[in-house]
Amino acid sequence: MTHRRRQRRSFHQKIFFLGEVEVIPFKRSWQILLRLHFVFHFEVVTQSENMTALFGVEGKHIYYFFICLQLAQKISEAKGKAFIVIDALNKTDDLGKTGKVLYWLPNNLPSNVHLIVSTRTEHQTSMEVLVQERSFATVEISALDDLQKETMAKNMLALRGKEFSEPQMIKVVAAEQSGNPLYLEIFLEEMCSFGDFFLVDKQMDHLLEAESTKILFLKFIKRMELDYNPKSVDNDGQKPHRNIVKEVLCLIEVSKEGLSEEELKAILHIDSGTWSPIFFAMASFILDRAGLYSFAYEDLNMAVNEYYLEDESDRLMFVRKLSNYFEGKFQSLSLSVDDVVPSRISSEYPRLLSKLSDGEKLSSYLTRLCVIASVPSDGPEWFKMMDYWTLTGLSNDQISKAFLASIQEEITRLKENDLQEYGEEKNPVLTHDKLLPVLLRIATFMVDAGYGKAVIPILLKAKELYDSLEDKTTTNLQIVNLYCNINYSLACLYVDLDMLDEAEPVHKDVLHMRERYSDQFENGESDVATSLYGLSVLEGRRRNYDKVDEYNSRVLSIYEKLQLPWDHEYYANLYNNWGVAVMSNNPEHDKEVYDRAIDYMNKAQKIYESVYFGHLPPQVTVTLNNLALCNRRLGNHEEARKVYKRILAIRIDTLGENHTNVAMVYRNLGTLEYADNKIDLALDYYEKSLKIFEAFGEEHLETALSLENMALVKIALENWDEAHYYFNKAGEILHRTGRMNHSLPSINAVMADHYLTNDRKPDAYKLFQRLVGTSIAQPRDYAALEYFDRQLPENERPTRPYEHTTEYALEKYV
Repeated sequence: MTHRRRQRRSFHQKIFFLGEVEVIPFKRSWQILLRLHFVFHFEVVTQSENMTALFGVEGKHIYYFFICLQLAQKISEAKGKAFIVIDALNKTDDLGKTGKVLYWLPNNLPSNVHLIVSTRTEHQTSMEVLVQERSFATVEISALDDLQKETMAKNMLALRGKEFSEPQMIKVVAAEQSGNPLYLEIFLEEMCSFGDFFLVDKQMDHLLEAESTKILFLKFIKRMELDYNPKSVDNDGQKPHRNIVKEVLCLIEVSKEGLSEEELKAILHIDSGTWSPIFFAMASFILDRAGLYSFAYEDLNMAVNEYYLEDESDRLMFVRKLSNYFEGKFQSLSLSVDDVVPSRISSEYPRLLSKLSDGEKLSSYLTRLCVIASVPSDGPEWFKMMDYWTLTGLSNDQISKAFLASIQEEITRLKENDLQEYGEEKNPVLTHDKLLPVLLRIATFMVDAGYGKAVIPILLKAKELYDSLEDKTTTNLQIVNLYCNINYSLACLYVDLDMLDEAEPVHKDVLHMRERYSDQFENGESDVATSLYGLSVLEGRRRNYDKVDEYNSRVLSIYEKLQLPWDHEYYANLYNNWGVAVMSNNPEHDKEVYDRAIDYMNKAQKIYESVYFGHLPPQVTVTLNNLALCNRRLGNHEEARKVYKRILAIRIDTLGENHTNVAMVYRNLGTLEYADNKIDLALDYYEKSLKIFEAFGEEHLETALSLENMALVKIALENWDEAHYYFNKAGEILHRTGRMNHSLPSINAVMADHYLTNDRKPDAYKLFQRLVGTSIAQPRDYAALEYFDRQLPENERPTRPYEHTTEYALEKYV
């Protein structure tokens, strides 16, 4: 701030520069922020726990960044200028498979708040978002000119009390590669570390032989080996008896998030006297992210890989060393269901086991109840576990049995511990309140992973444990709450598995209990709304859209009464469900109805992106799917295709190629291409969809619907024999399982015409028997069935229920 002479108008300008550099520890940065909070009387409102769950080690820094944004807003209001600088955006972690690229970077800032970022031009993802999508102004950093080289060299050397002679400076400035600031920094660091005055020129020539930054890093690594590896004296003189530098660099390279000082010292069994010189020698070239050290430059990564890890056996040796360390940390836990597995273990250990292809240890780790209890169900690690299970090579049923064995082992251990503590055997469900919820987390995970009916034994085990309670009718609120939580989750899982008849009584029982005790729980009314929402989803699966509207209206009135914020996830779920109902209950294909459905879904999507901080877990990509479907029905096929492909990429990345949710997208893409008369492409998508669904059971509704899709394209190709095969197989499944109402009316009409025209009377007779009595039956179907019945000998004619007769059809349709 400057003050001019009194006779002139006073001029004040406040400029706050907010930023974090890696040499400032996170705690120090936090102290700076606290001071700014004090100045502006500012209260931070940010979901730090959600960020940490979603982003792991990056969460703290993103949390810090958002505080900076909020402070910048306050500074802006105080008529100041704020500059937020993010260096090396290309080094930010991939925020998981569900992450939306750079979602956390703000689109709109006040005019006096400035955002400056740096990235590499070859970093395609950040360049696409920043330049193409957001139209950031760009400045390409060119090589240093001679004056800049000289200035940088003089300044860096002066910090160490050193300087080059004029001929030496000329040599450095003349080197083309010194135009790269990183190259020049490494070169100058090396020259400052060199202690033999008489060999300075020789060392300078040696370093300048390096044509690239990577080669210069290789020279740097070799020099570190000479200077910092411990020596032992033998008959041949001094020789390093251990390459500590190699071990440090290789361990950092094979880790996922980097390693802390404590971890490195423990793994390598070295003290601070050995560690500190190595650390300070490479401090300029490593990142410190919340205490975890990783390489700051890709060229250093490449140099370490080229020098030490080109042989896969060498790499695996360090992977195994690191794996053994985290295995020890994991085994040091009690491994009880009540234990919390530290994020360092859950982030590194299973990944290392997968690198070692150690399926046995991997499955042993994954089946520990404390592991699945500790992983956030909406974070990237939840979906990564699905990849890990795939790597074990176990089938769905084998995974289910492994979990059941772990559950039984845990129950036995808990009973033994309780016996020692209480002097009598207790029911572990009551003494360990995490036990039943973790079983339902396992079941939820298995449903998310697409393990189909292999989840049912887990659900039955959960019911068995609940049923073991002596008095389930007690008014003890703990038991009531446990009952409702367990059974609501059970009902939702039944719906996910398309077991709707099993789900309905459970849902209604929970609703009754929630309504009965709503005034005795802090969130009683909210719990009632949740139960109503569960029933709404169930009725949506049944296509009872009037009931969906009824339940959703009751839910909305409760949310409004509770005055939930507009961006609460509950609203997103409700809007999505309502949007589906509005879209599906539109037989006239009214554009205004579709627009209303799209409005619901856009609201849901906006909230989801806020809640999940730019991530789109597969559970909520259903909103995108519904948006695509609305666009498809409105004829906006290109927009629908774009959205479907986005969903497909998210689901394949998170769930794998063979998940039923992936199959659904393939089928939707097939239907889109079929509508555009791209039959061969539609066939390809439908085949992929059917292959996945069939693996999860022939009785599954989606298997039957996929078979009908295959029949459609075969009809379009005029391959009637294959069309009959797929159509008849689908019809038999739907009829046998009581789901003919879900069949496509159009394909039934086409196949009926084909059978009658081509004198395929037995096939036509079977079809009409399936159709009558369903919501998709036409008057012709009743008349045709009666005709075929009359062709039979009188003593062989079946007795039809009234709802299957022509009399009923005349009453219904005339």
